[in-house]
Amino acid sequence: MLKHSYCPPFQILPRIVSNTAFRVPDPSYDFQFDKKLNRYKLVLKGLSIEVNRLLLGPKCFRQFVSEMHLFEVFYAETRRDGRIACIFWSSIHKTEVTLLYSHNNSADMGYTSGYLWQMSRKLKCNFITYDYSGFGLSDGSPSEQNLYSDIDSALSCLMRLYNIWPKTTILFGESIGSVPTIDLSTRLQFKGVILESPILSGLRTLSSKYTTRFWAFDPFPNLWKADKIKCKVLIFHGTCDQLVDIKEAILLYNRFPHKVDPFWAQDYDHNVCKFHPKYYDRINTFITYSK
Repeated sequence: MLKHSYCPPFQILPRIVSNTAFRVPDPSYDFQFDKKLNRYKLVLKGLSIEVNRLLLGPKCFRQFVSEMHLFEVFYAETRRDGRIACIFWSSIHKTEVTLLYSHNNSADMGYTSGYLWQMSRKLKCNFITYDYSGFGLSDGSPSEQNLYSDIDSALSCLMRLYNIWPKTTILFGESIGSVPTIDLSTRLQFKGVILESPILSGLRTLSSKYTTRFWAFDPFPNLWKADKIKCKVLIFHGTCDQLVDIKEAILLYNRFPHKVDPFWAQDYDHNVCKFHPKYYDRINTFITYSK
């Protein structure tokens, strides 16, 4: 019963941090078979309907709903014997650029589908997104190692099913989605990386007292991996972010070897930079000049 009383902190801290890091919502969507299309399609349910309506506005929401049947939905196997749900959207514009999007916490693809549809229209690009293990319709439970295998599986599908390769792909990670995004960008060369409200690490998100040094047992070690990213990085962060202080974002930014000018959104909080009036213009500029 007292087994853990004698364990040093580094043996249990990663598990504690990982277990408290994930906030899994009830699934906000379903994949339903459509006899006319002869394939599965995305169907929103519950709160995600209202979230997307508020995000897009009534007119754009109606257009989004009318085009949802064009989303390609499927499952992908992971190297950790899991199965994750994925969505691919092919832009109506002729483009070579594709975003591989890793979403924030407390969300799944039902909540983010409208935002990505709008982003694709504004940036004229394709996108692929996926739900982490345990989120949405994906099997299993969320964990740090599953994050890495999940994004690897999404990239594998992008290459195998759509013949889209890293050199034309931009990785986009929001909040905890920065963890798999940064990890993958240290292993392969991509067109670029976009981070919105990224975290520094698991321990640093829980307490600011861990920000001054590296800890070998710290999960989600974005700060430690940042200087190994192989391409240009654009970072968005709110100056009034109450979850990840702007000082931590600056610390992360300063470690990027191929940085571009950051976007510090004045008076914006966590995960809301997307509402800044210059948000899409800045991303579009980054995409245009990334090589």
